Order: sequence, then structure tokens, then C-alpha cells
Amino acid sequence: MAGVPELVTLSAARRFYTTPLGRSLTLASPARSLVRAVGLSMPQLPDFSVIDVGETPTFGMDFSAWLTSGVTLSAITSFTVTNLFPGAENFAEVIGTPAIGTIPISKGGSGVANVGILFQLQANAYGKVRVTAAFSTSDEQKLIGWAYVPIEQP
Repeated sequence: MAGVPELVTLSAARRFYTTPLGRSLTLASPARSLVRAVGLSMPQLPDFSVIDVGETPTFGMDFSAWLTSGVTLSAITSFTVTNLFPGAENFAEVIGTPAIGTIPISKGGSGVANVGILFQLQANAYGKVRVTAAFSTSDEQKLIGWAYVPIEQP
């Protein structure tokens, strides 16, 4: 994927990945297709690790756990960053355009082609934001996933 820095390897295999290494982050969850089978909304993903004001890390959200084998993301229909605390300034903003991609197992993802969303987030001010991705899939589902990103002063 041109223009997006490569994700880094996570140091430990855990059920949820929100570990920053080299200031890149990956988020994945193994909560399989029970959510899909009973028609519930996708659950909240675990929080990302803290980032510092002034940083612009690359994030990866791997949604393979919620998709049936062979199903991929077909389009990102919206991608938003929302401040969780009142304030006039944006705590963070997306840099560039989020893209559908593959997060390798070696980088903490599933390694399944086109089930992840890669994006860069610029941290502007201390606070906490919610990153929300709405997307459609190859089997015509419309899904939403989200996670929180805490931002601190360096």
C-alpha cells in the first residue's frame, strides 16, 4: 500500500493487540462470527495504547474475527474521529485516506487479505478520541467497528 508506513511486529501473541512498537499500532480480536450469526452489532474493539501529542502513528484494525471465511472488506463508507471530552480543538485527525489492506500475522493481524483498515492519526492535543470505521463487505454486510485512542502530553 503506497504512502502508508509498514506496521511493526508485535512482541507477544495475545487475544487482543493494541501494543505500540516503533510507534505503529495494530488492533485485532478473535471474537468469531457469533456476532454475525445472531445479527448483533460488532462489539467495541479494545482501546489502542496511549500515543503522544505530536505523533502520527500508523494504525491497523483487523476485522477478520467478525467475517466468515472468504469474506473481505469491499469499501470504507465512513471513517470518523470523535473527541470524547468537550473542547474547541480537535484532539486528533486522520492524515490521508484510510485504506483496506492486509495486516500480516507477523505484524499482529490475521494475515487474511483485505480484512483490515490501515490509517494514520495525527495527535494534536491531550484527550481521548473514538475512531469509528463503517464499511461494507463482499457479502453485502454493512458493519461498524470502533476503538478508543488516548492521547497524552510527551
